[in-house]
Amino acid sequence: MLFFLVVRASFAQRRKTLLNGLYAFFGSRVDKATLRQILQALSLPEDIRGERLGIPEFAALSALLARHL
Repeated sequence: MLFFLVVRASFAQRRKTLLNGLYAFFGSRVDKATLRQILQALSLPEDIRGERLGIPEFAALSALLARHL
């Protein structure tokens, strides 16, 4: 379930970076600094967009994000 929410958040707003899309969706539960740390842990640049990720990256992102929710 979280996997699909992460994917939806990544594409919910056009032209948003992954960081900003995730923050818009999960910002009430996870702060932006934590989201930055999650992206860094996955070796993803802060300005990456959702369309650059594949299923394995979304799965890893979901798993790390689950630890902070």
